[in-house]
Amino acid sequence: MFNGRINIINQPPHTNELFKLYDNCQLMNQEKFFKDSELEKIYLSQNNIRLVESKLRDNVYKLTNNKYVIDRQCLESLKTIMEDVMEKNTKYICTNPKEKTDELNNIVINTYSPKIVNEINYYIKYKYDVSTLKVPIDLPLTNNKDTSLEYKPF
Repeated sequence: MFNGRINIINQPPHTNELFKLYDNCQLMNQEKFFKDSELEKIYLSQNNIRLVESKLRDNVYKLTNNKYVIDRQCLESLKTIMEDVMEKNTKYICTNPKEKTDELNNIVINTYSPKIVNEINYYIKYKYDVSTLKVPIDLPLTNNKDTSLEYKPF
């Protein structure tokens, strides 16, 4: 009895037939759906990317109790993150792109600020571990007071 979607144990799969629908679904890729939309123009503009970067830096500073200031980020990496957030959190054509941009910006900031703070903490711990010398374990001590051995014939 097989309870999977297809039976490939007794017969080889016919991949051409199995994945016919997959080829059709690629045409409706979400990336193409948002291409050249008003939301994309506003959300992925240089000004908005820099705004998200500054808010990220500020949020990390606040989350670390004003202890750590992160450096400026690579705008291309930040843009890639923002594109990913846009694809995951926008399912329809929005009527108010400015409002949706603010919502997406907050998602990026609230999602990635704690991750950056964790990475900072990991790095600080790593630096501490590398910088401190590990103390070796002491040699074992014996509880036996008599250290002489006696020969006993069998």
